[in-house]
Amino acid sequence: MCDIQRYPGEWKLSSYERAEIIIEPTWDRVESLLKQMDGSTFTQVSLDLKGVGGMLASGGRNTPFHFFN
Repeated sequence: MCDIQRYPGEWKLSSYERAEIIIEPTWDRVESLLKQMDGSTFTQVSLDLKGVGGMLASGGRNTPFHFFN
């Protein structure tokens, strides 16, 4: 697994439905948000590295997860 600290820069973890933005998240926090996705009221989480790119996960319980980068 990728270690966030190995890739310097400004990491941002976002949860749009919860209006939550976490700067420099830990992998535990990323995993926690992904596991909370329920497929209806909480469906998207993004992880971005400023100036490089990012990833969007959508889906949740009983629905397929989709990952985009």
